Amino acid sequence: MTTLITCSTSGGSSRLCDARCYNAKKPLCVCICGGANHGAGLEQPTKNTDAQATSWLEQYRAAHPNMGDTLAVQLSLIT
Repeated sequence: MTTLITCSTSGGSSRLCDARCYNAKKPLCVCICGGANHGAGLEQPTKNTDAQATSWLEQYRAAHPNMGDTLAVQLSLIT
């Protein structure tokens, strides 16, 4: 099962978007994608997640211009 997005907190809770979402047949979605990948198969959600990660990286770089590519390295290790 491919996990597209995961978010964990220091308290141990986590949320994710995986095959239970992108292969879903029922309308209810409560995962971290907010329904963007729900029932869409794997190909389009993979593109959606790539675009979202790119957007997050651009926002981070704009907010933290002195941080270099720290986040870029972390994102590339995930993808």
